[in-house]
This record gives sequence, structure tokens and C-alpha cells, in this order.
Amino acid sequence: VKGDTCLINTSLAQGSSPVLLPPHFCALRGECEVREMTKLEDHLEGIINIFHQYSVRLGHYDTLSKCELMQLITKELPNALKNTKDQPSVDKVFQELDADKDGQVTFEEFIVLVSRVLKTAHEAIHQE
Repeated sequence: VKGDTCLINTSLAQGSSPVLLPPHFCALRGECEVREMTKLEDHLEGIINIFHQYSVRLGHYDTLSKCELMQLITKELPNALKNTKDQPSVDKVFQELDADKDGQVTFEEFIVLVSRVLKTAHEAIHQE
């Protein structure tokens, strides 16, 4: 632990190099102890990291613009969402997610998409 951050090794970091995580990430790791995360905790952290990988590109660092959302969907969800390269489809998804209509998708709004994708995938597994 170093100040208000945790210095940890994480499988999500390139080359397993140490990474400084802000305090809100410590919630998944317990009182900033360095210990192996469960598979589910690792996947949850992965969702957060993917969101931030795209949110930091334009505008506010913690929201997705329409362009950032399109890039995320195109690169990270090409098999889960149909018509990912179709601008009208992405526009519709963006409008549905942007609950407060401020032209940005927050993490809270983004997890609605993640939830929908998970639900659809779960239903598809049961149909096989």
C-alpha cells in the first residue's frame, strides 16, 4: 500500500508488472492486501478496465462518447452484438444507454449494456 493507492501485480497488466490502483479498485481486493482474486473478481475488474480503456480517449476520462462506445462495441463485443459497424444501430444503443441524455455514457449506464449482453448469452446457453 502506498498512500491512497495499492501497488499490486495483476494479470490484467501487461507483462504482470506492478500497477497502482486507485482506492475504488481495492474493493475487489479487500483492504488492499495483495492476494489472488477469484475468477469472477478478475472478470469484474476486466469489465472496469475495458470501460476505462475506451473512456479515457475523448472528453471526460470517465464517460464514453458515442465514438468511444462504437469503438468499444466494435472491438470488444463483435460476436455479442449484431450490426456493430452499422452507425444507426450504434446510435440507437447509445440513445438507450444515455439515460440522462447528456451525450455521454457513464459506467452506471454502460453496465446496462453489459447486463443485457450477459442475459442474452445466458439465455443462448440454455437453448443449446
